[in-house]
Amino acid sequence: MGFNLIDTNVRFQKCLVNQIKEFPLPSGYSIRLTQNDDQNLIGSVAQSSFIYSRFHLDPSVDNCQADLIKRKWVENFYLGQRGDYMIVACFKSKPVGFAQIICRNDTLIIDLIAVDSAHHGKGLASSMITFAESLALEHSLKVRKLVVGTQLANQPSISLYEKRGFRLCRSEYIFHYHSKKAF
Repeated sequence: MGFNLIDTNVRFQKCLVNQIKEFPLPSGYSIRLTQNDDQNLIGSVAQSSFIYSRFHLDPSVDNCQADLIKRKWVENFYLGQRGDYMIVACFKSKPVGFAQIICRNDTLIIDLIAVDSAHHGKGLASSMITFAESLALEHSLKVRKLVVGTQLANQPSISLYEKRGFRLCRSEYIFHYHSKKAF
């Protein structure tokens, strides 16, 4: 039929508890909600941070095009077209990471999360996840669980989610179909 298996999407979930643990950050780092003037820097982080996305794993999609897709994905947040919250990790007030969050019924979905490679290993992704959990409690959202998905090829993210208390709840194959006009 012309569909190609690209990877397996794995979804993890975690039940939220009423008590959030603090997650200390190294000196100079902070976590906050986005501001409109963050858009360009967050777009740059999105454009340069993904290697395991379904678009990057698809040999029929050029990596430059895949990078642009991720940039447009976060830009859609600032256009009011995708996501409810954007959490930003900053170094000396400059955005170096983000977590795009969608609220659906009793669930917070981490739609996209990334940290600039120069700032890996600082605990920023974990801190943004903790911030998302706190956000649900502080805003009295009726959220009971946090959900995130990634590709099976993305072992670093899977390891992070499992360390943060997420458990595998679903998996599904990712197929792409390309007509001769695509990409």
